[in-house]
Order: sequence, then structure tokens, then C-alpha cells
Amino acid sequence: MATATEKPAAATTPAPAPAPADPTPLCTTCAHPAPHVYTTYTSKSNIRLGVCTHCGAFIDPLIEAPALLLVLDLVLLKPRVFLHLLFNRGSPPLDASAGAPPGSAASSSSSAAQPPCPYLARVRHDLAALGVATLAADVGVRVLPLLQSPGSFNATLKAVILTVVAAALELLAQHAATLALALAILYARGWYPARKGGSLSSRDGRQRSFVPELVPLVLLYTTLFPLLLQLALSIWYAPPASIHETLLPTAASASVLPERVVAALPAALADSIKAAEDGVVAAWSGANRVWAGTRLLGGMSAGFGLRVLLPTRPWETTSIVIFGWVAALLAAQWLDPLLLG
Repeated sequence: MATATEKPAAATTPAPAPAPADPTPLCTTCAHPAPHVYTTYTSKSNIRLGVCTHCGAFIDPLIEAPALLLVLDLVLLKPRVFLHLLFNRGSPPLDASAGAPPGSAASSSSSAAQPPCPYLARVRHDLAALGVATLAADVGVRVLPLLQSPGSFNATLKAVILTVVAAALELLAQHAATLALALAILYARGWYPARKGGSLSSRDGRQRSFVPELVPLVLLYTTLFPLLLQLALSIWYAPPASIHETLLPTAASASVLPERVVAALPAALADSIKAAEDGVVAAWSGANRVWAGTRLLGGMSAGFGLRVLLPTRPWETTSIVIFGWVAALLAAQWLDPLLLG
């Protein structure tokens, strides 16, 4: 009867890879892994920042920074704020009142008594919150011209709903394409997931705590502020055909090249150059320059944020950002006849 209750098959079942529920903090200066960010004493308000053993700087000086300082660092694209928000925020400190060094059994038991830091859950929560905020800002930018134009309530409501659906699908396509290409590059480099027989880098704390959700999270951190800037500027931004900006009907007679150079060129080539210049002037005069500027700012910010998170080369990071833009553009072209038709 004893043999009937035995479960020998359970011993041969391989255990799944553990999720990074409590990742290793890292230094915001050199990205070197650290055992803890700061130390707390008997009074929880009395803390001491940890010092990196690799570069000698404070591991994370932003651990007690107010939200306004974090926002300013995000606007200024400082690398330390990305590492703080992605890896160190919410990490448990070392409790010095337990009287045990980090890594010992007493320290482990004291940290186990505290609620663990749900790292993956926090990342997904931030991803959902920033995704909703980014979608709301994008919809606001697109819907604001519709609300200012005269029209019936039903038509405006239908246009708003279609705009929300289109913006959500474009955002999803952009982030899915960006994540797919980023993971493909990381897999080709053997950085994530780590190849069999290889070991995690002992000097790169990003690799130890990396999860795929961090890639779209970085994009949201860098995309939200340009969208909010565009939303604020669109309130008083005048269209191109205004008294402050004319289309310059005589601009066709002007040329970037000197008159002597144009006169020396063949007539057919000179006409082609003038036609190209006229097309550029017309396109620039009728373009939404605020949209172009904020999109360019968002793309540059996204590339910088991904360079902080990923060990990619500049051309690889640029390819990741452009690939996401192309996916969003293709999704918009595919959705326009379906939603508006």
C-alpha cells in the first residue's frame, strides 16, 4: 500500500525557469549589479545610500528623489532615471537592525518576513498605466481638431470612437514590431535569453533582471512627454494658411542653388531641380510641423532610452525604432479604408 501512494514521476519533471520576482538592483552610473540600493536602520527615515563596488559612486541617488525630479530627468533623457525606474524602484533595502550582513541566513529570514517586491507585476502595472496615458494623449491630439470643427454630435462621436480604435491598433502594432525586432537582435547576440552553457554577465546588471516588457515600457516613458507637448501646443498652434505664415506663392522663383549655377546647367536639369524645390516648399508649407517635430523628438528619445536598456549598437537601436514606426504607418494605412469606409 505504501507503493501506491508514491509519485516517482514528479522527481523527473524539470522545474520551470523562475521569474524575476525580486531582481538584483544595479548601479545607475555603471549598471553593475549591487546587493541592495540603500540600508535602513532602527528608524525607517534614517537610511544610508549604498556605494557601488565597481565605480565608487552611489548606487542610486534617485531612491528618495521626488516625482518632479524624476520627470525633469526624463525630459533631459538622463540615463540614471531609466535605470532607476526600470530596475531599482521598489527594490527592498538592507535592514541593518537585523544585525546580519547581506547574503547571510539571518538577513534572508528578515527580508523574507517583509513582503517581496513583485517586480514583474510592477513592470506590467506601469506598462498598463503608461499605455493608457499615452493612448489618451494620442487620441487627444487627433480628436482636438475634430471637436473644433462644426458637425453633428453623432458624427463627432463616431469619429472619436474610430480614432480611439485606430490609435490603439497603431500603438499596438508599433510596440509589437519594436519588441519583436529587439528580441531578435538580443537573441542573435546571445544576450537574452542566455545561451546554454553560457553565464550571465557579472558586470551587466541589466541582463540579470531583463524581461521583454521593459522594451515597450521604455518606449512609453519616452513617447508620453512629446505627445503631451504636442497636445499643449495644438491648443494655440495656427494652421499653415494663417496671417503669420503665408505659402509664399513667389517661392517657386527662388532656388537654393546660386543663379550662376542654375544658368550653367542644362535646361532639362534646371527645370527638374526647380520642380523638386517647388514640391519641397509646398510639402513643408502644408505639413503639420508640430506633429513632425514631436514625432522626431519622440523617436530620438526612444532611441536614447533603448540604448540605455539594451546592449545594442547605434544602428541596431535606430533600426528598432524605425521598424516600429514603419509598422505603425502600415497599420494606419490598412485601417483607414476599414474604419472610414
